[in-house]
Amino acid sequence: MPLNHRYCDQHYKQRHKDYVNKQSNLTESEQARRSRDSKRYDQQERNPERTAFYHSTRWIKVADYVRSRDMYSDQVTGNVVDDGASIVDHIVPMRLCALPEDKLDTTNLWLLSRRTHNIKTKLEQSMDDNKLKHLDRKWWTKVLREKM
Repeated sequence: MPLNHRYCDQHYKQRHKDYVNKQSNLTESEQARRSRDSKRYDQQERNPERTAFYHSTRWIKVADYVRSRDMYSDQVTGNVVDDGASIVDHIVPMRLCALPEDKLDTTNLWLLSRRTHNIKTKLEQSMDDNKLKHLDRKWWTKVLREKM
């Protein structure tokens, strides 16, 4: 298995085939809309500093470590998640990390499914920064399980 693959050859080929089939089932208008929406988001909403951080070699290595450490499972539900539906999340939001190296601190990172991450993000948006600084993994796990 090549180092840049997360699956054995058999499963890699199957995932690639599934991806190609999914893409080919989109109508031209759906493809055009997705492309337009993505381009607009990239130009108007995406934060260049965050984009650079999340594409850095250091982040990619740390995120891969967290996925392996957490055994590709959502740390709230325990469900196994594939790469496309997994998000390495900062327990205390990245913007509240005091030092640059705190953004890569693995004790503040965990793996969540896209669904769990979206619920957590929505809850974070309703809280003030002072409270968010003091919420830990145990608290988030309890609250998110109640919301699932």
